[in-house]
Amino acid sequence: MFIAPIYPASEKQITGITSENLVGEINEKYSNAQLINNWDELDGIFSKYKNEDIVILSMGAGSISKMTRAKLEAWISNQ
Repeated sequence: MFIAPIYPASEKQITGITSENLVGEINEKYSNAQLINNWDELDGIFSKYKNEDIVILSMGAGSISKMTRAKLEAWISNQ
């Protein structure tokens, strides 16, 4: 599981709600979360799992799903 930075949409940021804290909480129970710091890291992640059956779930406000889809489509077209 990879967690990208969390940004507030049009509201104030909630104290204590960060991607780092989310990764820490997940890892306390499941030990499978990893923080990604920028979108360019997705290229390496996609390449690492290219021969495996994986699910890509992108959630968030704004253009996060579009950005993820564009990265995935670019990676697929370069294969």
